[in-house]
Order: sequence, then C-alpha cells, then structure tokens
Amino acid sequence: MSDAFDKNNAACLLLSYFPGIGPHLYDEFIRMFGEPRNVFVAKRKDLEPILAGRTNSFMRFRDTFDSAKTISELNAKDIKYIARASDLYPTQLTTIADPPIGLFCKGNVYMWNEVPYCAIVGSRLPTDYGMHVTTDIVKTAVKSGIGVVSGMALGIDAQAHRATLDLQGKTIAVLGCGVDIVYPQQNKSLYDRIVEKGTVISEFPPGMFAKKGMFIARNRIVAALSKVVVCVEGNEHSGALITARYAAEQGRDVAAVPGSVYSNLSKAPHILLREGASLLSKAEDILELFGKSELLYEGAEALERKYTEYEKQILTSLEVGSSTDYIVRTSGLSLEKVSTYLSTLELEGIISRNEMGQWIRTRNPS
Repeated sequence: MSDAFDKNNAACLLLSYFPGIGPHLYDEFIRMFGEPRNVFVAKRKDLEPILAGRTNSFMRFRDTFDSAKTISELNAKDIKYIARASDLYPTQLTTIADPPIGLFCKGNVYMWNEVPYCAIVGSRLPTDYGMHVTTDIVKTAVKSGIGVVSGMALGIDAQAHRATLDLQGKTIAVLGCGVDIVYPQQNKSLYDRIVEKGTVISEFPPGMFAKKGMFIARNRIVAALSKVVVCVEGNEHSGALITARYAAEQGRDVAAVPGSVYSNLSKAPHILLREGASLLSKAEDILELFGKSELLYEGAEALERKYTEYEKQILTSLEVGSSTDYIVRTSGLSLEKVSTYLSTLELEGIISRNEMGQWIRTRNPS
C-alpha cells in the first residue's frame, strides 16, 4: 500500500470525524487541494474560504488527530473504515451526487460487491399485509441471487433483513447513527445476526447517536447501494417515500406495492405509482427489474407461511362468487381489515376476482 494511499485514507478519516464536514465540503476540499492528503498541510488562508468560522477549531482538531491510533481503536471494535479515496469503496456510491466521505463497517465487509441489491423500505408500523408482502419479495429476491438492503428500522426494514437472513441471503443494513450503536434497541438480536452474516455500515463515526436529519442522509445510501428500491408501505411523509425519491434522482429503478385504498399506509406506494414507479402486483415482478426471467435457486429454504386469524376468518367465509360486502358481514371484520387481507391473499394467488368482480378461491393456502 503506497504512502499516498495511506495519507489519503487518513485524511478522509479525519474529515469523517470532524463535526460538520459532509460530502459537499469534502468536494470543496478536493477542488481546492487536489488530493485529500493535502488537507494535512493546508494553510489557514486556504482553509478559511471553505470552513469560514470553523477554521481554528478544524486546525486544532487536525493537529491533534492521530489516524493510526484511531484505526487501532476501530480495529479493536471490529470496525473497518473504507475511505472514498480507497479502491475498496463501493462503486455504486461513486455515481451519486453526494457520496459519503467514508464508510464505517461491521461484519462481512465488501459484501456490496458480491451480488446486485434490492432495497426494501416501508413503515415502522406495518400491517400484516405489508409484512407478508415483504417476506414474499425477499424470498423471490434471494432465490434469484439478489441481496437486500434496508435501514434496520422497526417494521418493514427489520422484516426484510430478518427474512433475508432466514434464507441465508446477503443483507446490508445502513444505519443513521454509528455502527456500534444499536438503534432501535428492540433490534439488538437482529443487529447481531446482521453483523455475523451480513454487513452493517454507516457514514457516521462510532459513538454517534442518531440526530434529526441523519436518517434522511442514511436513506440516500440505502438507495444508492441498490439497483431497485421497493416501497412496500408508508404514509405521505414516510422515510420510505424519501428513499424512493432519492433512488429516482440517482437513476435507480423504483417499484411500489399497491395497498388498500382504505389504509393510510398505502399513500406512499400509491404516490410513487402515480409518479411512474413500477407496479409490483406479485413478488416475481421484481425479477423483470433485475433483468431475470426465472428463479436461480429453486432449492433455497422457504419460509413457512403462517396465516393470521383474520385471514382464516376471511377464507372460511369466502364462497364461490362472494362479494366484499358478504365477506365483511360473515367474517365480522371491518371493511378496512377485509380489504387489506383480501389484497394480501390476492397477491399470493390464494384468491382472485371472477368476471363478475367477485372473490373466488383459486388455490388452498400452503
């Protein structure tokens, strides 16, 4: 490894740790100094146009920053640092307008180069429909040699990671805090599984807790690492919608899962569909977006599908030619619940509509 390479990595590490320097200021440094390493010898008069009132604090930080000690401390925590100046940096991130200065990683580093990735994002408070759809999309993706990226949030994100790991697939979790911080704490066991079998990454240095805006910054990385971003559920202000829009800006494909018109969580995917996102009417539709025509690994271990009590009630009350109103009356469930679960069962091919628009059973659930 050359001295220039070491110095450039060390400079990126320095800039990653100094508060308030992000991708855009990093680009200003490169425009001014050519290589990251030149930041170490830059004079006050050259730094001032970039840092303005923070020049003095930056110079004090720079003069006391020990990159070798910092790397040693990271290694002790099994954390790797991949600088933007490194050849090991994900090529997917180099194509966007604001790539991170560097990535802090725990787990199977460089997994981003092994397979194409699909991001699956959605609500932290999903419906059973959203959870089932997420599992089905993951099963199709993993069996086709596609990895899964998400943000390790509660709900859809966590289900996407969990289902991928259950199928021995490849998964990357992008955090909105340091990679040594488990957030939310409810996902501690999932975090441990991803570190063991997958990769956890962040552009934020270890020890940094999540703050306002950090999750939005995280979302652009989730999108950038992926060829396709799938929005399963979310309201009109959801992070899933933000991630999908980042993907569109970055030239990635965006897909959305239709939901019940009665559910607030259908708003994000329906907004995206109106904006031109690809419709996922069944899990296998994801293959077309990856240029795949069939599953590669039919023998991959399948997740056992468990039907909810609500679904069982609906299937019990469903007769040949049953209307939605009839199912509501006979099941005792609300119209919103019935509509949601009918959508789930239709997506999985358990039921369908006949030529009269009524629900019929097309196959028995497995």
